[in-house]
Amino acid sequence: MRRSAVLLALASLLCAAPALANETEPQDIRLYYADTILEGVSYDTGWLPDTSSDIKIRFVVLVDGDVQVDMWGTHYVQWPEAFTFHLDGTPDMGHVSVDYGLEFSMMLEYDFGILGSGSYVVPLHDYIPPIIDVLADAEFTPFMLEGHPDWVLDFEGETATTELVNAPIALAPGVSLDLALGFHPTLICDYRADSIDVGPSVMEREGETVLVPWTTSGFLSIPIVYHGNLFCSFNATLVPSVSICVGVCFDLASFDIDLPLDEDSRVLDFDPVEVTYEYPVLDVDTLSVDFGTVEVGEEKYMDLVVRNTGRGYLEVTLALEPWDGAFYYFPFSGIAVPPGEEREVRLYFTPPGPGPHIATLTLDSNAPVDGSADISLTGIGAAPEIPDDASTDPDCECDDCSRHATGCGCRVAGAGTPAPAALVLLLVAAALLLRIRKKDA
Repeated sequence: MRRSAVLLALASLLCAAPALANETEPQDIRLYYADTILEGVSYDTGWLPDTSSDIKIRFVVLVDGDVQVDMWGTHYVQWPEAFTFHLDGTPDMGHVSVDYGLEFSMMLEYDFGILGSGSYVVPLHDYIPPIIDVLADAEFTPFMLEGHPDWVLDFEGETATTELVNAPIALAPGVSLDLALGFHPTLICDYRADSIDVGPSVMEREGETVLVPWTTSGFLSIPIVYHGNLFCSFNATLVPSVSICVGVCFDLASFDIDLPLDEDSRVLDFDPVEVTYEYPVLDVDTLSVDFGTVEVGEEKYMDLVVRNTGRGYLEVTLALEPWDGAFYYFPFSGIAVPPGEEREVRLYFTPPGPGPHIATLTLDSNAPVDGSADISLTGIGAAPEIPDDASTDPDCECDDCSRHATGCGCRVAGAGTPAPAALVLLLVAAALLLRIRKKDA
C-alpha cells in the first residue's frame, strides 16, 4: 500500500495541469441598419428662365432614398478577473451605403406669335429610366467607435455629368422637340459611430471591453444595440438643351438648373441583436472530508463528487497543500465534466505517522462564477498495536525477545522469563548457597 501511494504521488507531481479555457468560443455577430431617407421629398423648379422667353421649361423632381449599414465581427466573454464582453470587427467587413432615386417630370411652353404657341407635358419616361439612382458607399473595418482609424468616414457619390436623354421628341403634328438633358448629381455623406449598448453597459471607444452580468444557470443572454450618426447633403444639377421646331427651329437659351434636394442628419439606432453564452458552473458535494482514524501503514479512500450544473464544458485542475504523503488523489491531471454531468475524484489517506493530519485540496476550474473550491482533508494516524511479548528493538539479537522497562532480554528456552532476569535469579541463588556453606563451616 505504501509503495503504491508513493508511486501515485510521484505521478501526480509529474503530470502538468491543463490550461483552463477561461473564455467562450468567439461567435459571429452582424449589426445591421436600414431605413428610408428623403422620403416624400420633391422639388419644383418653376418655369425657367423666369424672364420673358419664347420657350420655357419646368421640371418637377420626386426624390426617395435608402440608407444601409452592415457590419460583421466576433464577440466573446472572458473571465475570471471579470466577466467582460469583447467585440472585434472583421477587417473590411463594414459597409455603409446611401442611395437616392429621382423621378423627373418635364413641362414645356412656347409662344412664337403667328407661328403658334403650345404647352406640353414632355413624356420623359419614354426616353429615360423612370428613376435615376445615385449611390454613395464606403467600406471599413467595424465597429468604428471613437479611436478607430475610420471613426469619421467621409464618402460621396458619383459626380460626373450623365446625359440622361438626347433625342428628338414629336410633341404634335408639325411640332418637334430636340432635347438633350445632362444630369450632375452631388451626394456627400459623413458617417461615424456613437456607442454600443451591451446590456446595461456602454462601449464608447474602439477596443474597449465592458462588464456584463452573470447568472448561476450557466446561460447568459445580452442585447446589443449599436448607435451611429449620419449626415448627408443631396444636390443635383440639370443641364438642359432644348430646340423646338414649328416650321422653323428655335433654341432655348443655355443655362443650368440647380436642385437643392435636401440635407439629412440622423441618429442610426440599429436593430437589437441578442447574443447568448453558455458556460460551466462548478458544484461539489462537500467542502470537508474526514477519514477518521487509520492505522499507520494502512490506506483508506473516499470519493469527492464534482458536478457541472452549467451549460458549458467544465475543466478542473487539482492541487494539494501540503504534499507530505498523508493524502493524495486521483486522477492527477484534473477532470473534465460535460454539462449536466458529474465525475468523482478519489481521495486517499495513508498516514505516515501517528497523530492528526490536515491538508487542503484546491479545485480550480474554468467556471466564471465561483470557479474554485477548497476541500479540507483531515485524518488521524494510529500507531499499530505491539504485543507484550514482541519487541522492535534492533539491539535484540535473539529470535524470541521482549521489551520491558529494564530493556530488551532474550528468553531462556522453555521459560517465559527474559534472559537478564534469569541471570539475576541465578546470582541470588549462588549468593544464598555461599552463605549457607559459610554457616556450616
